Amino acid sequence: MSVANCPKCGSSVDEDFGLVTCTSCGATIFIEMDGSAQKNNELVVDQYAEDMELVSDSENFQDLGAHAASQEYVNEVEISDDVETFSPPTQFAEEESFTVDELYESTQLEEDLPENINVNINMNEIEMTEDVVEELASEFSNISAFEEVGHQEEDLSTQDILDEVANFGNSEISQAKEGIYLYTLRIDGIDSIEIKNYIRETLSNSRLKLNVDEIMAQIKSGHIVISKLNPVKAFIIVHELQTLPVEIYWEQNDITS
Repeated sequence: MSVANCPKCGSSVDEDFGLVTCTSCGATIFIEMDGSAQKNNELVVDQYAEDMELVSDSENFQDLGAHAASQEYVNEVEISDDVETFSPPTQFAEEESFTVDELYESTQLEEDLPENINVNINMNEIEMTEDVVEELASEFSNISAFEEVGHQEEDLSTQDILDEVANFGNSEISQAKEGIYLYTLRIDGIDSIEIKNYIRETLSNSRLKLNVDEIMAQIKSGHIVISKLNPVKAFIIVHELQTLPVEIYWEQNDITS
């Protein structure tokens, strides 16, 4: 592997990934996956947004937080501040009143059938009746209304956010033939080998059926995007990563759009 050079003074840097400090000049630099280095103040989130091919309008992009932040990101929250609080992913399943294994089982079913996406729900096929259409319209109306008054703060815990995703995955709205939703997760703050390895371990669970190598290869400037996740998979990933000192954002997409 090639040795990275400090972009400020040109000295060799021993580290091969993450946010480090040059021992020669003291500059804070970020070592990319390919070995290239850039000064910390050159990291631009907007460049990453282009790679995600997401709209810049914040009304279509919500972060996995609960209090209002800015026009660019609605509601930002840090999951944790202490890297040393990492626990093996399997520990969470033992501590919760429900088991993550129960959610995992649903991912073994055919994912192209709407009735198989969630757990603990009525698996009967739901028709797009007038009532369901009205409920969908009301749901979109509520989302728009919330984001237009995004400066009004609302304090919710991380567990509240997890419950919100889980409840939506179990709702009749997400089961309607014309209203299935998929999630795009964006994780910011991957600036150490420990965090990167922890995320890889979480995504490597065979029951998630993810191309881990392809996803991890997309890490750039400490950011990663995981797209086209059904509510169960999105919930599992967020649940497993909730103790990391990272920021997680999510975007909801209609599968028919």
